[in-house]
Amino acid sequence: MELLWLLLNLLIEWRRIMSNKKNIFLIILIVILAIWVLRGSKVLFNIWKIKNYYNTLIKQKQDLQEKNKYLEKRLELAENYDFLKEKEIRFKFGYKRKNERIIKLKKSLTKGKKILE
Repeated sequence: MELLWLLLNLLIEWRRIMSNKKNIFLIILIVILAIWVLRGSKVLFNIWKIKNYYNTLIKQKQDLQEKNKYLEKRLELAENYDFLKEKEIRFKFGYKRKNERIIKLKKSLTKGKKILE
């Protein structure tokens, strides 16, 4: 906008100095050209902002792809994990998790009954 005011002031000064019809036509042409350049600069600025936003979106996409690969690996490990084998090992060594009951069967000498512990 400042450029536009500057050009209008220049137009007024030139009009005072040169009252010839050709010069007035040239001044009007210069003002139209200045307005066209000003609008073009706004368009270029918007294009620059869009390009920066596009680059940030590409970076976010790459970050999400890396995170997705990490989560896929974790999921694969969880799917391949053998819970029964882990439980068997814990029972073998007597380890117990919270809120877990370990039941051992013992043979008693009296009448061959099994006692639960």
